[in-house]
Amino acid sequence: MFHEVDIMRYIGYALLALAVVIPSAVCMSGQSHSAVETDPIFIRVTIYPTASLSRYDYNNDIDLYEIRPYIEVRAGSANGIVISDARVTVSGTELEFKDGQYLARIPVKRDALPKDFSIRIAAPERRIIEKTLPLLGWLILESPRPDIIESGQDIEVRWMSTGTCGPVNVRAYDFKSDRFQFNLDDVENEIAVIPADFFPPSTIVRLFVITSWISKRFFEDPGTARGSEINVIPWSQVFFRTK
Repeated sequence: MFHEVDIMRYIGYALLALAVVIPSAVCMSGQSHSAVETDPIFIRVTIYPTASLSRYDYNNDIDLYEIRPYIEVRAGSANGIVISDARVTVSGTELEFKDGQYLARIPVKRDALPKDFSIRIAAPERRIIEKTLPLLGWLILESPRPDIIESGQDIEVRWMSTGTCGPVNVRAYDFKSDRFQFNLDDVENEIAVIPADFFPPSTIVRLFVITSWISKRFFEDPGTARGSEINVIPWSQVFFRTK
């Protein structure tokens, strides 16, 4: 049988063991929680300032101007697991998660085109990321307008730009069959001519101009992983029909 002194000694050992184990557990728990909170996220943001002219045969959605964001959010790096439960907003609009990315179409006013956009990403157990960043500018097609156009004539394409959009690529194709393509790259003088023989009669044509140089900047924030990036790509489109 244990003497009273032996019992007190064992109680003392037990209390000493608890004094060591409990702080260690708290410390380990704190380290784990801290690692989750500070684990960076990789983001790839692509913003399209978009000027869409109305279809030749419709009176709705006439000259629709939008910011179209597409945002990837991943854990740790560009190869990390996709984070699908973040709350992502651009210029106050919450984005929808679809096909591995967050996206939306945000209408803006033609007479008050924004010069910047804000972004906010709140991923669970991670630092909230908030930034306001400049838009490169807007590309806006001026001609041709949505219309029914005589075939057998050259099509003059004109556009204007705000900001510093730079050279553009001009693209046109048969909207229904995609059976022809017109490509003209790095046009700098805001005018291009598409030859008459390119457009057959009775064809719906989709024509668009898009910046040939992407504006890219790396996203520097304590909560983001290395290589996180912002891309801004202005473009404008129009639909018309040949007789």
